[in-house]
Amino acid sequence: MTQVWNVALCSPPYRVFTYATPDYLPVSAWAPGQRVMVPVGGRTRLGVIMEPADAEGSGRTLKPMAWPLDRERLLTDAVLELIQHLARRQMVPEGLVLSSVLPKALRSGQPRFTLVDGSRKQRWPLDKLLRLSASEALVFGQAWMEGRLRLDQGERKSDDAVLYTLVRNPPWGLRPRAKRQEAVLEYLFAHGSATARCIAHAVASQDQTDSAAAPVAPHSGFQYVSGTPEVASWQRDAARASTGRLGASRTGPVREAKQNITRVLTDLLRKELIQAVPILPGDTVQHQTSSEHPPQDDRALTSEQAQVLAALEQDLLQVLGQDANGLAMGDAIAGTKPSDRGRSSTQARVRLIHGVTGSGKTLVYLRLAQATLDQGRSVLLLAPEVALSAQLWNEVNRRFSGTPRHWYHGSLAAGTKLGVFRALGHQATPQIVVGTRSALFLPFANLGLIVLDEEHDTSYKQDEGFAYQAKEVAFFRIRQQGGLLLLGSATPDVKSFHAAEQGDIGRLSLRHRVSHRPLPEIQLVDMRQEPRSVPLSSLCRSELAGVLERGEQAMFLLNRRGFAPLVSCLDCGTAPKCPRCEVGLTYHKGWERLLCHYCGHAQAFPLGCGQCGGTRFLPMGEGTEGLEEYLENLGAAGEGIVRLDRDSTKLKGSMEQILEAFGQGRAQVMVGTQMLSKGHHFPNVTMVVAVDGDVGLNLPDYRAAEKTFQLLVQLAGRAGRGDRPGRVLIQTRNPEHPCWEHIRTGDYEGFFAQELERRRKFAYPPFVKLAMIRLSFPREWENGPALVTTAGEHLRQEADRLGLRVLGPAPAPLGLLNGRKRFQCLLKAMSWQSLREIYTSLRASLPASSHLRVTLDLDPVNML
Repeated sequence: MTQVWNVALCSPPYRVFTYATPDYLPVSAWAPGQRVMVPVGGRTRLGVIMEPADAEGSGRTLKPMAWPLDRERLLTDAVLELIQHLARRQMVPEGLVLSSVLPKALRSGQPRFTLVDGSRKQRWPLDKLLRLSASEALVFGQAWMEGRLRLDQGERKSDDAVLYTLVRNPPWGLRPRAKRQEAVLEYLFAHGSATARCIAHAVASQDQTDSAAAPVAPHSGFQYVSGTPEVASWQRDAARASTGRLGASRTGPVREAKQNITRVLTDLLRKELIQAVPILPGDTVQHQTSSEHPPQDDRALTSEQAQVLAALEQDLLQVLGQDANGLAMGDAIAGTKPSDRGRSSTQARVRLIHGVTGSGKTLVYLRLAQATLDQGRSVLLLAPEVALSAQLWNEVNRRFSGTPRHWYHGSLAAGTKLGVFRALGHQATPQIVVGTRSALFLPFANLGLIVLDEEHDTSYKQDEGFAYQAKEVAFFRIRQQGGLLLLGSATPDVKSFHAAEQGDIGRLSLRHRVSHRPLPEIQLVDMRQEPRSVPLSSLCRSELAGVLERGEQAMFLLNRRGFAPLVSCLDCGTAPKCPRCEVGLTYHKGWERLLCHYCGHAQAFPLGCGQCGGTRFLPMGEGTEGLEEYLENLGAAGEGIVRLDRDSTKLKGSMEQILEAFGQGRAQVMVGTQMLSKGHHFPNVTMVVAVDGDVGLNLPDYRAAEKTFQLLVQLAGRAGRGDRPGRVLIQTRNPEHPCWEHIRTGDYEGFFAQELERRRKFAYPPFVKLAMIRLSFPREWENGPALVTTAGEHLRQEADRLGLRVLGPAPAPLGLLNGRKRFQCLLKAMSWQSLREIYTSLRASLPASSHLRVTLDLDPVNML
């Protein structure tokens, strides 16, 4: 008996193809949610079975699938439904969503099988299995069904079975002629752990001229809508992306780089500059609490916490008992309508906790998690960044010693991710998972509670490659199985708070800190009279001296990495720019490099000026690295300084070491980017300084004031969380800006009312639906500007028909990235469907052979 299935490819063009089941395996060997190898052209590709298909009347002879990779289904019906929902909403193929959410270990490599015959074991690669005769294939099919033919645990090629990672930060002390070793180290420093295959591709790319467009991941920026005329365009775009530059094959350089990379990696291992970490697909992150950390169940709730918890527990019991009527409450958060809900019809509730910093929201989360586990349901606790999820994970470990629990985030090794993925898929007992946004795609069997801590944070929006909003995904998931979605923040997203004000979601408040500790005093420091060459005012310097003398701790926020944001030639005034992006290069002193923070391009420093050949350069402005050095020169080095930013946390375990050193008082001063502004609890911090409070206020972003308010109020919340009062100093050269008064008083409601009126006046969310259509083309392509103009004219014509408003196309603020010129159109509408419709119309109007990339970002967060 033959059955027919739809299979989504996990690599370009990410399309869904229909296949029949082969004769050598029974129908019971196949099921939705399984990974399978299928023939595409003359090769086999990895895909996921999505659903049964009906091939009657098509007149086609369907190819059979090659072989399953999973004996049992890997993805649940709920996850498959989520994939299909996101593909429809974001107008991308299902395979692109799968490639973005599946761990790399589950969607890469060349599968190999082992045949067990008694005491003998024989290795069978897939291509060898596919060459079997019909009778031999039946024998191997029987062996698969009996469990004697197994997919190897090491299912990747040998150069994909190991991750290479840095052991120490630069400088590395290499010989001047060790260019290949230097290239490998720089790639690992900029991008983190990688396989030999990825490193070889990077080295080959570096050999291209700086003026060439940087290679683009096959899925970044390409869009495909099932059933629309741009299918052929998608396939051509994907083929071009796989070759990097337009029409230029990179196979030769990559092959040459791979031939040399083994020797280079061996040399670096011998010098102990890198380490090799095996990828073990069976690894898991389930831990048992040691006797040093007994469960902390003895913290008493304040009266406010008790009231909030009681209300949430009542909500939870009602919704788990299917007695709730709150299904529509999440629509304002998810941006959906009843017609968008697909097959899901389970009841769910959404609640927002608006609690000031230090009010004990985390304890409420943990108590509510325990109530959910007691009901036999699983729990997902999300934080916007790995550093915050680490603190939450430590709390969970201390409290839930006997509960299966997992920590899942993007920085985990591939094998560890795979272990968590498989553990959740095969356990029916309640689990508790702590993680970042990617944890939303884990195959939970009985999810009952999702908590999004710091729900306002823009990190919950994925805007590279496949774009999605974690709050929307969370609501869809909790609605599938019935449960409670809890959003928590001291500075909620304006749209979330507006939804609560309108009664679409429930709101609960925590207005006081635990033990009624006072909120810190916030003072503006006018920097207009201070020398621009000095990053700290005289007031901040004197206050810091007092803090150090008293044995207290201080935190300094500067939302710029590196030593200096720019360097300028003293002879001609030219500032070096990235050859791929045309943005100024940031000077990283410890690395002795100029770095582009957008594409990763790096070049040695000092260097000769590209304009006049001069060698004298002046660093301009400060980054976190420069501020750290400045504080050391002030005398703070003897008291210990740590820096928390993306550069200082690249090495494995470095972030935990930094937070532990500061938390245990081994360092009195912490310097960092916005990573230090949210969620951290350091009771001895009495002074917090925003070195440049104006950063972000003047960005071309309708959320600029909101983001600044949230960042600085969250930062202020790090001070005075212990027995000693805290003080916050915000340095600004624009003290008349209207947002400062609300920041100084911590008045969220006042800021909300002011911001809401401004958005109503200028027609921004929550009063309209917003979308960004981005257009880009290689900078050397002469037809690009004319086609962008044509695309703009088409959008305006369609906007008149659909009743939309179109702004643009205009050059993006970052007009050139990775060798591509960028333009964008901002669209305002009253419904998501009209935005999707105009995007579909635009894609259909473009020439099939165009090099123009067009992407759709619904509810954009990144406006650059």
